[in-house]
Parts: sequence; structure tokens; C-alpha cells
Amino acid sequence: MKYDDIPFFNQDIEIPTLDVITSIRNYVINTDGIIVFTPEYNNSYPGVLKNLFDWLSRPLVYNDYASGTAVMDKKVVVTGIGGNNKTLGARTKLIKLLKFMKMDVLDYSVGFSVNNDAWTNNKLTLTNEQVSELQALANEVLKIMQNS
Repeated sequence: MKYDDIPFFNQDIEIPTLDVITSIRNYVINTDGIIVFTPEYNNSYPGVLKNLFDWLSRPLVYNDYASGTAVMDKKVVVTGIGGNNKTLGARTKLIKLLKFMKMDVLDYSVGFSVNNDAWTNNKLTLTNEQVSELQALANEVLKIMQNS
């Protein structure tokens, strides 16, 4: 499944639930948690990512907020890669949004800077330090998930 498969959220097409949305919701419901790895554009997260969470945050039973959502209480960690601020703007705003959606946002968040030549040659190269940080993130997430 690709972002292209997900239409822009619109309450006019919310019911009946689109097959693609049902599929994504079911997938998310059956996960232990979510790791969001986002780029940063203009000090924020991409609109297509917000659109995905808009769909996932809708009630499972139309207009019945007591029915919950696919993401309510779901554990989530946010990380990303971008420019020199290491996606701080995107991660900060996204964490605020996910908390508003009643997700269980884990405290561990880390961002990375893209190597400069990746912007021109389209090849991401991680430093040993970045690989270690990613490994630490994965270990922290696994530890939290195992203790749930």
C-alpha cells in the first residue's frame, strides 16, 4: 500500500468506510505499536502523514467516539531525518498531534541529519553514531513493548 492509495480525508466520503481505510485500520489495530519515521518539510511533518493519521483517528463506529479509534492508546515513537535541526520541528508538532489523538507517545524520540551529498546523489549514508542511535531507539521500543 502507498500513500497514493489513501484519499484526502473528507467526511463526505467517510461512510461507507473505504476498503483501503478498513485495511489500514485493521493493520494498525493488530500491531503492538507504531514507529513513525518522518522527513521534515518547512519545519513540520508532511501533509500525507497527517492525512493518514486523520483517517486513523476517526471513530471505529461512525459518530460513536466511545467506540475508540485504530490509534487510541496505541504506543508510538517518533523519529525522522532531515536537515540540520534533525527534524525537531516535525517531531515536536507530530508528537503534539499524536497525543491529541490519544496515542501513547513514548518519551524516546531521536532525529537525524541527512549527509550533505545525499541531497544531490540520492544516497543516504549513516554515520556509526547514527546507526548506534537507531539501534538504541529500536532497543528502547522493544523494551517498552515487552513490558506492556
